[in-house]
Amino acid sequence: ATPVWCVAVTSDSVRAVTGHEDHVIRVWNLVSGVMEREIDAHTALVGTLAVTADGRRVVSGSAGPDGSIRVFSLDNGRELSRVATFSEGVVSLRLICGDTRVVCSTTNQLVVLSLSTGEIVRRLVSPGDECMIRKVVMSPDEKYIVGGLDDGSVWMWTAPADEPIPGVDAPAQSGGMLVDVIGSLRPSFAG
Repeated sequence: ATPVWCVAVTSDSVRAVTGHEDHVIRVWNLVSGVMEREIDAHTALVGTLAVTADGRRVVSGSAGPDGSIRVFSLDNGRELSRVATFSEGVVSLRLICGDTRVVCSTTNQLVVLSLSTGEIVRRLVSPGDECMIRKVVMSPDEKYIVGGLDDGSVWMWTAPADEPIPGVDAPAQSGGMLVDVIGSLRPSFAG
């Protein structure tokens, strides 16, 4: 058996989707307990994934040399698109804005991408060049992106999901504060 790096469940609680070290995504039927399919997804480990709200697609990200974000059909396992590739790999990702965008962490930055075009909508920089953003989540109201860093700190960025915002670099400021994409200061949470 190969180690599991990530798990997601469809909104109807019928399927679980797992990402593995052997580069494969496995789709499990939660009712029967049977594996429905294996998807040869990446050329490096599948480190993060998310299922769309309709339960029909999985978006996966690969750490290491593959570094790609890809979309697959859960019904037939076919690759639907390659959204983007990052040389430093993809550490964590979440679907936002009604599954039209994906926010991902790649080493020391968060990147918000259009799921359909791969275009970078926003780029948010972590508080230090040496701090890896390990996990990223979006608040349920999609107002905040929250990242957990490997130095034990938690940082948040405001993220108005209903407004298309052109690419903005928002460098973090020292002293436990950061500049969000609309220019105001927000306190960070120390861990």
